Amino acid sequence: METISRHASSLALLVVLLFSFFVMMSYQASRGETIATVGGTVQTIVSPAHRAVSGVWLWVSGSWTDYVGMIGRASEAAALRARLGTLERRAATLEESARENARLRQLLGLRERIAVPSMAAQTIGRDMAHGYETFVINRGTRDGIATDWG
Repeated sequence: METISRHASSLALLVVLLFSFFVMMSYQASRGETIATVGGTVQTIVSPAHRAVSGVWLWVSGSWTDYVGMIGRASEAAALRARLGTLERRAATLEESARENARLRQLLGLRERIAVPSMAAQTIGRDMAHGYETFVINRGTRDGIATDWG
């Protein structure tokens, strides 16, 4: 019962407001000079509510835009961190390659200064048993290396 009376009073208020607007519009149509006065009055009454609603709407839409932008920036930051890790590993590999290149250039320069025929080899093992230091290299008889122990 309470709900029906609430709806009835809301409906009655709506009818009264519509009726008063129709009366004002009829009055304006018959009186040309009062159009500006009634329009100004309606605008003065409605303007504060309109400003408040517009301000709230601008705040909500701006906040939503900022939130969406922040989510996009967070995913972009994660992608950039992953790319940074990849590039740091690549830079470390390139630095090691540059150091190896410098060592090989030194070896090539050494080979040109030595009059004895030589071949570059990499040490792959080392043994210090029985008071002798022994190295194992990755070159052998298949590469044309022969011992000169007579």
